[in-house]
Amino acid sequence: MEALNKKLALLLWAETENGEDDVALFTGILVFENNSYIFKRSEPPHPIIDNDWLGRIQPVASDQLETLNNAEFVLSLSVGNIKGSDSSFESFGLKWPL
Repeated sequence: MEALNKKLALLLWAETENGEDDVALFTGILVFENNSYIFKRSEPPHPIIDNDWLGRIQPVASDQLETLNNAEFVLSLSVGNIKGSDSSFESFGLKWPL
């Protein structure tokens, strides 16, 4: 796995309560610990990356480096609707930026 121990941009796509598209970017390092792939961030939590998502990790194109905080790889996921504390991505351990 090329992305292991490299900087990963986690790009999360959601829909606001008004039906508009929204996106959030989180960066960390993809590591393998305790038989799981972990999205290790500078501060906890450190979400587990589902094995089914590993095939979706792609190298970052050179023209996207700055936009993706100089990450070497990107994982883009849809998290559904944003509705306060009941959003599905919060069970993943992340909070949507305001």
